[in-house]
Amino acid sequence: MTSEAVLQAVRAWVKTRLALGDDRVRVGPSNGVTDSQSFVTVQVVEDTGAWTSEIVRAYPAAPATTATWSVRSTRETTVRIEGYGAGSVEWMRRLSSWWIVGDPAGLTLRAAGVVPSQSGTVRQIPVLLTTAWTERARLDLVCYAIATDAPVTGITTAGSVVLEIEDVPDTVSTTTTIPLE
Repeated sequence: MTSEAVLQAVRAWVKTRLALGDDRVRVGPSNGVTDSQSFVTVQVVEDTGAWTSEIVRAYPAAPATTATWSVRSTRETTVRIEGYGAGSVEWMRRLSSWWIVGDPAGLTLRAAGVVPSQSGTVRQIPVLLTTAWTERARLDLVCYAIATDAPVTGITTAGSVVLEIEDVPDTVSTTTTIPLE
C-alpha cells in the first residue's frame, strides 16, 4: 500500500464523515488562501517507509507435506488534516473522536488497508486575512497501512524464503531463513 493509497482512503473517510464534496476536501497543503466556503485539506506528513512483517505458517491436513506461508506487513503513517474557515475547529474535534472511537465509515478505511491508531490534539491556528481573523484548525492522525497478504507456497524442506514488499518507488527486500520441521 502506497502513501497515496493511504491519503485517498483517509480523504474518502473525511468526505463521508463531514458530508463534504470533492471541492471542499482537497489533497495537499493549502497556499493559505481561503475560499468563500470552508474547506479541508488532507496530506501525508510522515511515513516511516519501513515495513514490519510477520510470517505465518498454515499447517495443511495430513498427509500433505507442503506448508503454506503468508506475509502480513504494516507501516505507520501520519496524515494531517487542516480545516479552513468557519466550523473548522468543530470539524477537527469530530474527526478526532471518530478516529479513536471508530464508526461505520471507519470500516471503509479498514477495507482499504488503513487501520486508525491514534489522534493528535486539535490545534487552533487562526489566520489574519486582510482585516479579519478566520478560523483554522489542524489535526494529525496516525494509522497503520496494511500490505496485502502475500502467499508463499510450495516449501517442503528447510530453506530460505525471500520476502519482497514493494512500496513504489522504494523496495524493501529481506531474506529470512525459515526451518521447516
